[in-house]
Amino acid sequence: MGRSPNTTKESRHEKLGEGWNENKEAVKDGITFHMKYLGSTLVEEEEDSQSYGDGVITKALQSVIAMAKSSGKKLPKVALTVSAKGIQICDMSNKQVLDEISIYRISFCSADKNFDKVFAFMARNSVNETMECHAYLCDKPKIVSRTSLLLERIILP
Repeated sequence: MGRSPNTTKESRHEKLGEGWNENKEAVKDGITFHMKYLGSTLVEEEEDSQSYGDGVITKALQSVIAMAKSSGKKLPKVALTVSAKGIQICDMSNKQVLDEISIYRISFCSADKNFDKVFAFMARNSVNETMECHAYLCDKPKIVSRTSLLLERIILP
């Protein structure tokens, strides 16, 4: 996942055409979306028989959004690339890779109806094995749904 994000104004997002799902190369190489990082929070562990779902992610999002608002800081702009390998997050200000999350560590993603411009996913931290919810603010709800749909198609082929 070593691609550098495209930063030209004319092509901020790669367009997903009608047959994008059949284009396995594009998905393998990765599709980049530009967002602002809201933050992350720990998520309570579920028992093996239960799954992380909308209720859990909604509570986590409420917490992340409240923390982001109370901090008063400007949200960092990031390029989030979704590929068959997982998710790569790059800082748009210096092009530095902030995080790479294996597709096998991602358990849930959401386009929550309560927060229509927020893309979120839950993943197991590779260092301490805790479950975390990561949230990103998008310019439009359409970007949230495209990112979620792409990630869902990769996780559940």
